[in-house]
Amino acid sequence: MEMLAPTRGRQPLRRSVAVVLAAAVLAACATVPYTGRRQLALVSLDSERSEGEQLYRIMHRRAQVARDARATAMVREVGHRIAAAAGQPGWDWEFTLFDDRKQVNAWALPGGKVGVYSGLLPVAQDEAGLAVILGHEVAHAIAHHSAERQSQSTLLGVLGTGLAIAAGTQLGQSSADLLMQAYGLGAQVGVLLPFSRSQESEADEIGLILMAKAGYDPRAALGLWQRMAEAERGQGAPPEFLSTHPSYGTRVERIERAIPRALVYYEDGSRVRNARLPALAELESAPPGETELLEAVQRLDRIARGERGSRALASAIGDAFRVQPRSVVDLGNRAGLTAGETALVLAIQKRTGASVSALVGDAQRGRSWYDTARAAGAAPAACADDLTRIAQSATGGVRLR
Repeated sequence: MEMLAPTRGRQPLRRSVAVVLAAAVLAACATVPYTGRRQLALVSLDSERSEGEQLYRIMHRRAQVARDARATAMVREVGHRIAAAAGQPGWDWEFTLFDDRKQVNAWALPGGKVGVYSGLLPVAQDEAGLAVILGHEVAHAIAHHSAERQSQSTLLGVLGTGLAIAAGTQLGQSSADLLMQAYGLGAQVGVLLPFSRSQESEADEIGLILMAKAGYDPRAALGLWQRMAEAERGQGAPPEFLSTHPSYGTRVERIERAIPRALVYYEDGSRVRNARLPALAELESAPPGETELLEAVQRLDRIARGERGSRALASAIGDAFRVQPRSVVDLGNRAGLTAGETALVLAIQKRTGASVSALVGDAQRGRSWYDTARAAGAAPAACADDLTRIAQSATGGVRLR
């Protein structure tokens, strides 16, 4: 009887925790526009939008903004039509075309920041195809899918902690560890991945409505996703149940079922022109030194991610600029910079005498590294050479003097 007493004592506590958790979940529900689905919302809208702003500034400095005026204007025009249809007047919408011809991708951040990579232009082909992509991404944003995923992960973490405590009490430690491993796998395959796929399908459905309201034929989505499947053929995609996205076959089937509802908005709305997008060969090239500079930063970041690479890289950066490796690491941590970005700040400072704090401030405001270097008076190509020598030193190629 004495051995059972603690267990009985824990039951009211567990029930109380369960009741409180259930009440918190019920109180933190929101409704997805157009689909009416109830969703978990443990992340505040202000917090979500603040994170979106911060990520957007990071993307702006780490990627290469396209210089082509025509393509940029087309992305912005289609994007703002979609945004107007989305009905979020308090959001500060921005649509940026990044010049990365290998990236067939786009993204949207909470609060209305959207990025499109130039590698998508040949797949989109025209403005209607671009509207499919932007409608899908804007749908993710207005449905608060990222916050919902964070909320779900938080809830699963709380449940996992409770399970771990209970398992550690009732089972031996080795059995509890096995149970938690099974819980983690089950949560990933049985909850998180299927939920991610359902969000993708929901974004497809909402995106069709948004593009139709903006004046673009939602039937263009069928061709777009078929071209996307062709572009990714042979890349070894995982089976659908292990993927964050539905298979293209599943996606097209669901889109076909959703098109009739979207067509109602298209027939009732004003239609717009459907100009072809410029080919990649027609896009304006980056200015001299910009691509080399970003590639040099990315090269250092790859070294830092390798086994024991971060230590060797910090030493090489310290040798190059006569600072302690610990100071290099501390600067990156304080400023939220990668190893490559930290090296670039020090390279610009050494060449120009500019204040490190001013250079970091530029980066945190989202100014591109190319523009930051030029504004400080440093030639981007020369800074790229500095970083290349550091990479060679860190990998045993060339010793810095």
